[in-house]
Amino acid sequence: MSLRASVEQEILESGASISTRGHIPGSFNSSEFFFEYTEEGTQGRIIISGNITGSAYRLRADIEERSEGGGPSFPVEAFGRIRPEGDYYVVAFAREDPLARGDQLHSIGAALIKESSKRIPVSFSNDDARSIRYAEVWTLSRMPQHIRELLRQNGMGERHEIPEEYKDYERVCFLNDVALRMYEEGGVVLNVLKKVTDADMPAGCSRNLRGPYIPK
Repeated sequence: MSLRASVEQEILESGASISTRGHIPGSFNSSEFFFEYTEEGTQGRIIISGNITGSAYRLRADIEERSEGGGPSFPVEAFGRIRPEGDYYVVAFAREDPLARGDQLHSIGAALIKESSKRIPVSFSNDDARSIRYAEVWTLSRMPQHIRELLRQNGMGERHEIPEEYKDYERVCFLNDVALRMYEEGGVVLNVLKKVTDADMPAGCSRNLRGPYIPK
C-alpha cells in the first residue's frame, strides 16, 4: 500500500470524513500531497511531503486543526512552508512515558483546544477575536524505521541528524507559552528541559498542532 493510501485509510479509520484531497505541484525529486478532513465539529488538514536531496531523503508531515465554523476550505496556495516563530519550551519524553506513544500529546491538545471554544463569550467582537492567542506544538521527527532501512540499503542517510542532546528520548516536542499553559490547565504534567528560540530549534521539526486556546 502506498504512503498516500495508508494516510487516507488512517484518517477514515479514525472516524473522520475527508472533504478534499490532492497533490501539490513539486519538482522531479519531490512529492507532496494533502488531505482535508472533518470530525465532530473540527476541521483539519494534513500535508505529507518527501524529497530527495543528494544522498538523503526527507519525509515531513504538517498537521493543523481548527474548530469548524462553516468557512472555506484551506486554500492550496496557503500550504507553503510553515516555520516556527518566537520562543518555545522543550519537553522530552522517555520511551516508557505514555505521552510518547502514538499521538497522545496531540490528541489531548486537540481535545483541550476544542473544549476551550466553549469559553468563548456569547457577545464576541472582532477585537476579542484578534486578541485570541494560538497554542503551537512542534515535534522533532524521527524518520520511520522502514524508510531508514530503505535509505541504508541504497547507501543513503538521513538528511537531518537528531541532535546529541535529544537522542536518548523517544519524542521531543517544542511548545509555545500558550500550549504549555494549555496542558498545565488540562492537568498534564510536563517536564520542561529548557527554553529555546525559533532559531535554536533543530532541523527536522514539524508543527503537528496549532489552534486557538481560551484560558480558563
